[in-house]
Amino acid sequence: MTQGAPSRIDVRITEIQSINMSIFESQVETCWNGLADNTSIDNACLIGDTEIEPSFGLVGDSHAGALLHQLDIQSKQKGFSGVSYAFRSCPPLMSIEPDNPTDEDIHCPSLRESFFTGLLNVSVGHPTYR
Repeated sequence: MTQGAPSRIDVRITEIQSINMSIFESQVETCWNGLADNTSIDNACLIGDTEIEPSFGLVGDSHAGALLHQLDIQSKQKGFSGVSYAFRSCPPLMSIEPDNPTDEDIHCPSLRESFFTGLLNVSVGHPTYR
């Protein structure tokens, strides 16, 4: 009997993936910890040029969070500002609950409620594309 898919992946690939995950987690940790501490939409992480009014939002789970670091860099270079409301294991879909929730999943329902409620009261401008 095999150990499944992980045993079929070369150990070097597994090591690279582990390093990449460590880098990714360090890049999103501050934003995610802030949202875990306070799920208010007002606690969304600012990205890009934080001296100007946000003109876009990043919403989603860890797949969206994977874009966070590069969006921050590019937005600073282009003179844009945005907010990140991405959070691990929390897709921006109403009435969706995980089959087997973990301790990390406890924040998701209140994050979604805060986001969708707050979205009704937030005005995000339209950036000028350069």
